[in-house]
Amino acid sequence: MGYTQQRNDRMRSDRLLCAPGEEGTRLLYLQEAGTLWARAGYSSRRQNLSSFLFLQISSGSILLRYRGQSLPLAAGDCALIDCAQGYGYRVSADCDLGWVHFAGSDAAVLYERYLATGGRSVFHPRTPGTLEHWCRQLFESGRLQGGAVRELHNHAALASLLAAAAAEAVPDALPPERMQRVRAYLRDRYRQPVSLQEVARTFAVDPCYLSRQFRQAYGTSVMAYLNDVRMQRAQFLLRFSSCDIAGVAQQCGFPDASYFARAFRRSVGCSPSEYRRNWRE
Repeated sequence: MGYTQQRNDRMRSDRLLCAPGEEGTRLLYLQEAGTLWARAGYSSRRQNLSSFLFLQISSGSILLRYRGQSLPLAAGDCALIDCAQGYGYRVSADCDLGWVHFAGSDAAVLYERYLATGGRSVFHPRTPGTLEHWCRQLFESGRLQGGAVRELHNHAALASLLAAAAAEAVPDALPPERMQRVRAYLRDRYRQPVSLQEVARTFAVDPCYLSRQFRQAYGTSVMAYLNDVRMQRAQFLLRFSSCDIAGVAQQCGFPDASYFARAFRRSVGCSPSEYRRNWRE
């Protein structure tokens, strides 16, 4: 166990490496904790690790790849993931981040409980200072004397970190008022060309922040929600109007009938003409 440093022109890293005693593996135990500064373009990938990772971005941004998804994280964002699934990240803008790798006989059970209560792999805490505090406590634990004392300290700190993450990561019962206004905006503007960047400018927020907050509130992306609104309207028009396919496409915000037909088939499973025919037979 001990502290190590790594320095080059692309990154600076300070980490504490830990190896628990035999009895310590029955507890939650720390494998490593550290901080990283990295330039844009720096990347890392890990596979088949028997551990869990808590990650917190202090500044800058990264793109986290986890379970087949590309998840943007910006300043203030956190991630709590199962490393056995494999993960990687690429720095999008020069960033500072802190991390904690941990394991233990009950770690997997606790992580499943975390997910079962609504905890998310990526979240934006309302009070990031609490999570920073426990990460700092774990990083500084290398200075504690006595293996048993250190293992008990880290078990308690990791349990507190997980409890704080669970409290922060579970979505609010009601979506934030701003996200409700974004949803209403999409419902009103579905007939017009709409982009994520345009919606973000309208509400004076960063596009990545908007995407993250909207998904947390409604469980889908901004553009996927807009597509659902358009498809619901298209199905109504195909069933109850005499408007031709090109007219339906225009009324639902699609640039042309061909693009509309492809999008409709992806969403509904058949062409607009087939849908209309099946409904009227």
